[in-house]
Amino acid sequence: TALLKQISERLIESGISSAGDVEVLGSARFPIVKLLDITTGIACDLRLGSPDASFKAWLVGQVALIHPAFGNLLRLVGRLLLWHSVV
Repeated sequence: TALLKQISERLIESGISSAGDVEVLGSARFPIVKLLDITTGIACDLRLGSPDASFKAWLVGQVALIHPAFGNLLRLVGRLLLWHSVV
């Protein structure tokens, strides 16, 4: 949990999120830092130790290289899923 605490402090110091909008869940199956992005208002989860996380990040990056609008589309779909309580 020391690493999670350090990550949450960096997110706050760098202005990505505010202190009231960062939550560390160190006892979850895969530790999570939940935060709210200040500029976009989008809620994010940073999972540590998930076995497929690096592949997913690589895959999203590759698709974003093909079409730059993909990142925005991915965020929009995620937001819609949250609004409709799908996730």
